[in-house]
Amino acid sequence: MDWERSSLGVRIVRQVQEIINEMKNYLPMTLRQIHYQLVTRNIDGYENTQNKYKQLSSWLYDARVDGLISWSVMTDRSRGFLDYTGYTSAEHYLKAQISTIPSRYYRNLLQTQDEVIEIWTEKDALATVIARTSQIYTVAVQPCRGFGSGSQFDQVARRQNGKALHILYFGDHDPSGLWMSEKDIKSRLKKKHDIDVCMERIALNREQTDEYGLDQDFQIAKDKDLRTQWYIENYGEECWELDALPPDILSTIVLAAIEERIDMDLYHDEEECEKEDKSKIKEIVKKWNEYLE
Repeated sequence: MDWERSSLGVRIVRQVQEIINEMKNYLPMTLRQIHYQLVTRNIDGYENTQNKYKQLSSWLYDARVDGLISWSVMTDRSRGFLDYTGYTSAEHYLKAQISTIPSRYYRNLLQTQDEVIEIWTEKDALATVIARTSQIYTVAVQPCRGFGSGSQFDQVARRQNGKALHILYFGDHDPSGLWMSEKDIKSRLKKKHDIDVCMERIALNREQTDEYGLDQDFQIAKDKDLRTQWYIENYGEECWELDALPPDILSTIVLAAIEERIDMDLYHDEEECEKEDKSKIKEIVKKWNEYLE
């Protein structure tokens, strides 16, 4: 395998194994997240470049084939699998569905809050990382995959239930990422869909890049389009990716952003209601299972 023929490759695979162990509560990770974790360790011979990133992809592919790293610890949201194979029988379907009902139920714990809170992120690959934390408070995550689509925006009003919408935005600190949160999304929702929203950029901010010592993106802002010129005038040429935030820090930022904006007493009241709901559901499931037997 390629990684075995390179002393750097061997050292990198060992470092990735350590990273996976340290971040076991935040798995799976993306290749880009692992790359930035390696960069912060200042490993001799491994630089923050596109070539090293591609080399890392090859090394980790081979290391997983060799069984040194589990396939389950990394994720690639851009290549999903659509499973329509179905069930073997009606009994198979019923038993499969009924057995998972208690674990699949969760109450909207923010339904009594004054506003609807959503997290929006341009990074589709990090949506599951963010959602793993936001689900604690039943806060939905909207991956925009760039600037988002008209269809996505059209669905927003249907989710509001007559309440004000508060968007917490997570994106790259680069021309597109800043333009989305400062110029595009709020304006487009109002002009095209007549929706007023409160929008806050939670990450990535310049203060965070300094506080956590984040490494810059491979590229600096050099294009001559309107967004890039606006970015350079306001923020300079340096860019940072949201992926550079370690998963544990990203999780902490998500939790703090939500907790600072909700009524915790109302939240805890809903938690108690959820416990009662789950007890009722378990009793019903028990009766169903007895009937099927």
